[in-house]
Amino acid sequence: MIDNRGLWIAAASAAVLGITLLVGPLLVGEAPSEAPVASTEATTGPPSLVPSTPLASPPPTALPTQLPSQRPQPPAPAWQPVATGFARDFTNPGTGHADWLARVSRWTSDYLASQYARTDPHRIPVATLTGITTITAGETTVDFRASYDTGPALNCRVEIGPTGWKVTRALPAGRS
Repeated sequence: MIDNRGLWIAAASAAVLGITLLVGPLLVGEAPSEAPVASTEATTGPPSLVPSTPLASPPPTALPTQLPSQRPQPPAPAWQPVATGFARDFTNPGTGHADWLARVSRWTSDYLASQYARTDPHRIPVATLTGITTITAGETTVDFRASYDTGPALNCRVEIGPTGWKVTRALPAGRS
């Protein structure tokens, strides 16, 4: 019996080399410059198990360089962290008036912070923020609604000023 091990190794090596040459450029985002074309010339001599030129095939389509889950997401609008921080802190009384006022006023204009200095945080329903919805948005002012798990909602406004985005108004939804 003839040992075909060498023949199998040669065929496998040729197959791996062919796949590498065809797929390799796609993995790095490059397309092959020209699709291989099958030879139309007659061959002389004994037939080979591996063709001398690859068979013609349609050019492969380019693969994306990143999966959708790996693509960077656009950053949230600059006002959104301010709106979210304020809405979370507003319905959390914390350890008392001084704690609540310090947390809430970091998100608000000086005028609104001075109004909250006279507010008893225990009169505000404790709730967990479930979402921020934009009502209207301009370049310097955004009105949004903060929704909570217990049902109440706040209609708020953030405005851009010299110190960045600040909450300038917060009223229970339904009040203007």
